[in-house]
Amino acid sequence: MFDRAAEMLAEREDNPMNPPAADASNEEAVRYNTELANLMLQQQALKKAGKTSDSMFIDVEDTVAKLREDLSTVCKWVSIDAKSINAGANPIDVLDKLVSMKFNWDTQGYYARAAFRVELDATIKDAWAVVSTFYNATDPVVAYKYQPELDNVKAALRQIALRPAGQSPEEVRKLNQAGKEINVYSPTLGYSIKQSRHISCGYAFGDPGEFNDHRALTRTEELTQDDQITKYRDRLYNGDIWEDLKLAGLDAGDPYSDAVYNHMFNQVGIGFRQALQRIVLFNKSFQIIGQSYESWVRGLRPDKSIVSKKVMEYYANTLDIEIWGHFYWFDRR
Repeated sequence: MFDRAAEMLAEREDNPMNPPAADASNEEAVRYNTELANLMLQQQALKKAGKTSDSMFIDVEDTVAKLREDLSTVCKWVSIDAKSINAGANPIDVLDKLVSMKFNWDTQGYYARAAFRVELDATIKDAWAVVSTFYNATDPVVAYKYQPELDNVKAALRQIALRPAGQSPEEVRKLNQAGKEINVYSPTLGYSIKQSRHISCGYAFGDPGEFNDHRALTRTEELTQDDQITKYRDRLYNGDIWEDLKLAGLDAGDPYSDAVYNHMFNQVGIGFRQALQRIVLFNKSFQIIGQSYESWVRGLRPDKSIVSKKVMEYYANTLDIEIWGHFYWFDRR
C-alpha cells in the first residue's frame, strides 16, 4: 500500500512529490508523510463510497492500527530485561531454550539464534517505520503522543543487542584447532569443555607419574551417565558423529583422512567418561607383589552403540605403560 501510494504521489499532476532523500530535513519528511497518509485515506474513502474500483487501500486504517497493536505487544515482551523476575518470558530467551533442546552443543544453535535476532530486529524496525510514517510521528506537533511507543521500540531493540547469539562454530573451530582454550557448553551433557581433541597416542589423561600417588588412583572424572550419552546420540546432527562435531565447530581434523583417524572412529568414536581402576596382586601370604592401573572410557561408536574401552594400562612394578587411545575426547572446564 505504501509503495503504491508513493507511486501515485509521484505521478500526480497537481502536486508531484517524491520520497524525501536520506539527507532531507524532518520538515520535508513530515510534509511528505502527510501527503502519503492523506492519499491512502482518500482512496479508502472513495472505495467505501463506491467511487473507485481500486481496493488497494480499503483496509489501510485498520491494517496499520492492527500493526501498531502487534508492534506494541511484541516490544512489550522483547523489552523484558534479563535481570527482571519474568526474564524467561522474553521471546529471545524462549527461542534459545527451545534451540538448546535440539542440539548437543550451544555452538550448533548459533545460526538459529542469530537468524531469529536479525529477523526480530528487522521486523520491529520495519513495523515502526510503517506506523510512524502513517501517523507522522516525527511531526513536532504530535510527536509527544508517540514518544512512549518509540521508547518501547528502543527498549526492545536494546534488549536484542544485549542478548548476543553467542559463539559461532567457525570462531570455536579456529581457537580449538590452534590449541587455544574454548568455552562451549553442552545442554545435553550438562557441562562446558575447554578443548575438543582426538587421542591417538601419548598420555591420554595426564602424566602417568600421578598414578604413583595412591590418592590419585581413586580420582575419577565425574562420569557421564548412559542416559546422557543416549540423549547425545539422539540429538546427533543428521545422525552422524562427525557431522555433529563439525556443525559445533569441535572437529579437530578430518576423521577420514588417514588410517589413524579411521581406526579411531571405527573402533571407539567419542569417549565420554574415564574411570581409573587399581588392580592389586597378592601372594599367598596376602602381601602385595605388584599392582597395575587401568583407564577405561565409556564411548559412543559411529554405529551408535555405547561401549566401554580400556584405553590405558600402567604396570607400577615395571613402570611400563600401554595405550590404546583412539577416540575423540572433550576436556571439561
